[in-house]
Amino acid sequence: PTPTATPSSTPSAPAERVILNLKGIKHTWLEVSVNGEFVFRNFIEPGDSLVWSGRRIYVKLGNAGGVRVVVNRQDLGVPGEEGEVLHLEWTAGSIEPKVLTPTPAPEATVQATPEATPTPGA
Repeated sequence: PTPTATPSSTPSAPAERVILNLKGIKHTWLEVSVNGEFVFRNFIEPGDSLVWSGRRIYVKLGNAGGVRVVVNRQDLGVPGEEGEVLHLEWTAGSIEPKVLTPTPAPEATVQATPEATPTPGA
């Protein structure tokens, strides 16, 4: 009989999901959504370790210097400065986050109503 080759796994294939571990360093507010659904909106405290996994993970950090980020077991360190607000997104196959710019709320436009001017002789 002829030997058959067994397929080997490809280590360079992109991961199908992201595993995000946020480790609390300081009292920090977080908002997290996984695959488009909100899953967490609260504080992380020093010593806390919170983990999520999904194809896409969005995190809003109220204090980017207050958490340590580990993605797929790679320690990325602290993502920003003390007191800095960051919007970050990780997608499957990527370790580094995409920094998002928050969409500003539309400003209310006030249109001036023209004043009625009296017509002479009316």
